[in-house]
Amino acid sequence: MNWMKNVAEQASAAAQVGLDKVKERADTAAAGKKLIDNEASKSIMVAKKTAHKATSRRGEILASLNVAATFYDDAAAGLRKAKQAPCPDGVTGYDDFEKHAKLYEEQAQAMRQALALLQRDNEAFNDALRTSAAEKDAMTLVAVKGEADRVKDELSHGMEGIRRMTVSSSATGGYGGQGSAPSA
Repeated sequence: MNWMKNVAEQASAAAQVGLDKVKERADTAAAGKKLIDNEASKSIMVAKKTAHKATSRRGEILASLNVAATFYDDAAAGLRKAKQAPCPDGVTGYDDFEKHAKLYEEQAQAMRQALALLQRDNEAFNDALRTSAAEKDAMTLVAVKGEADRVKDELSHGMEGIRRMTVSSSATGGYGGQGSAPSA
């Protein structure tokens, strides 16, 4: 009997934890909804969403810039090494290898300088990404509503075009103003 009571208490405690999490999630969603119900805070959420979108891929972009600089360094080294051997028949541009190697090194250096400048403000960009759970919900709601409005506008424009084609067809007595509809 004691065993059953223990299992029941554990199940009750687990259920309560689940209910608490559901309530917490619902409260967060309600707070997010409240943020976009107010026009002033809605515009702030749109701005934060835009900033988040702009900065969210920043690390990936910076890493790509570093990889590109390495590719240029490797290309320069490869051209210089190739220039040390005699040029076989049929190879074009051999005489320009050194010139291109120098250009590639300059590109790599410029990329690394840009990378150093861009990385100096990493903390500021990380701060821009900080949002509360309610703000994340609000930004999601704003994005979904924006997409829904866009689809609604596209459908409306499409329906307007169909309406014009129908009116045009009725007025001219035929299919799209071209006489009778084509037969199948």
